[in-house]
Amino acid sequence: MTRDGAARLLAPRALLVALYHPEHFPLPRFPLGISDLARATRATLLGQVELMDLQPGWTLDDVLTRGAAAEPDIVGVSATFEQHDLMTELLDHLTTLHRPPMLAAGGSLTIRNERLLLERYPQLLIARGAGEPPSRTSWHCDTGTSRSTKSTASTTTTPTPTAPTTRAPSRAARAAAPAKTRVARTGTARP
Repeated sequence: MTRDGAARLLAPRALLVALYHPEHFPLPRFPLGISDLARATRATLLGQVELMDLQPGWTLDDVLTRGAAAEPDIVGVSATFEQHDLMTELLDHLTTLHRPPMLAAGGSLTIRNERLLLERYPQLLIARGAGEPPSRTSWHCDTGTSRSTKSTASTTTTPTPTAPTTRAPSRAARAAAPAKTRVARTGTARP
């Protein structure tokens, strides 16, 4: 990792974006994914976090302009149904910047289109599960263990072996699984 890369991760400027197509999904919703990540990041008092939710009136052009002007170190995108066009337009723009940010994406659409996205954006980090607990555990040492004794694999860039329509096991099913076969939704093995 370069010094610039380390500095960008220690006190990053993060832009978290929730995409929205009112013509496809007009019901109001709260962007829980980016809100949870922003709260976890802000709790560490490191860096700056900005949220842009397209639902209350932001447009994709607003996000593109902000992404170019603010030069964020990390851009996180949350995408659900019928938002692939918005996501690819945003990621295409961000990857052509003079200093492209680290890109992370999550949400149901991202998981469904994981292979397509990784073919087009090989550096994209895909979040398959809830972002806050893995982020806080892996990056901010909130468990009290040393960094060398725990896994930091909260995201992965390899396709899952299960079919995209397979539902994740329930919390009760995961708790009932034998300890050596239990795996977190983010890919981190749990003892």
